[in-house]
Amino acid sequence: MLITTTHSVEGHRISRYCGVVCGEAILGANIFKDLFAGIRDLVGGRSGTYERELQRARDIALEELQERATALGANAIVGVDFDYEVLGRENGMLMVSASGTAVVLE
Repeated sequence: MLITTTHSVEGHRISRYCGVVCGEAILGANIFKDLFAGIRDLVGGRSGTYERELQRARDIALEELQERATALGANAIVGVDFDYEVLGRENGMLMVSASGTAVVLE
């Protein structure tokens, strides 16, 4: 399935709009990740652990997005947008949501 942030696909005509689809992932950060990220904050640099969790959350959200579009009979999703939030007590949860328009391309 073609997934794009653009609202059209060059060389293809959208023959049917199937509807808006969304996918979400909410992941919790555990004490060990927080501990190592805190150490990383002190010494500087990137937090590979959090970057991997963020990528995992994006992958899950995109997978759900694709599953929902497929269920509507779509073969592409256009206008995809990502939102990121921290939730929960002491901001212990990371939420990634992806949304777009499921379409049928010719």
